[in-house]
Amino acid sequence: MSEVTKQAVLSEMHTHRTHKESVDLMRMGKSEIEASPDGIDMGGVFLETLGLLGQLEKDDLVNPESSTFKNGIPLILEPLETAMGYVFVKTVGTTRKDQIDAGRGYVRMNLKATELGIAMHPLSQALQEFEEVAPQFSEIRKQLSVKPQETLQMFARIGYGGKPNPSPRWNYEAKVRNS
Repeated sequence: MSEVTKQAVLSEMHTHRTHKESVDLMRMGKSEIEASPDGIDMGGVFLETLGLLGQLEKDDLVNPESSTFKNGIPLILEPLETAMGYVFVKTVGTTRKDQIDAGRGYVRMNLKATELGIAMHPLSQALQEFEEVAPQFSEIRKQLSVKPQETLQMFARIGYGGKPNPSPRWNYEAKVRNS
């Protein structure tokens, strides 16, 4: 399974439009994370330092010729080798209710895993439906015995890791309004 996930990650990274979509959602450093806490959190001392030194620029992250892109590939792929197992959520339908129910199930599973000291890392690349990842899309469905009428909604690797920091969150006042 790790080979399928690695190939899907590489397919996404080497497809400019899909990789740029992810990079555009990256929040680099504490100030960006706090200003927009709904993206991909790229915080921590190491990444913050690289950013301050001008060694971590979004333009370089999407440029396959840059050293940032090239040096980043092993850093992204290495954790995929450490999976102790995988979990997934599939549904028979694809209605909005099915999608919301799948999301709820995934969140419950993640909360329970966290309670048990198990880390989860979502790997959605092989679930995407763009041409460049079609071989991995087909292979992951085959390996997980997903029937043609079913939708693979979520897929994640699991294992034991360090205690994660709290995820950045919008405060509720930013998202809830009185009518």
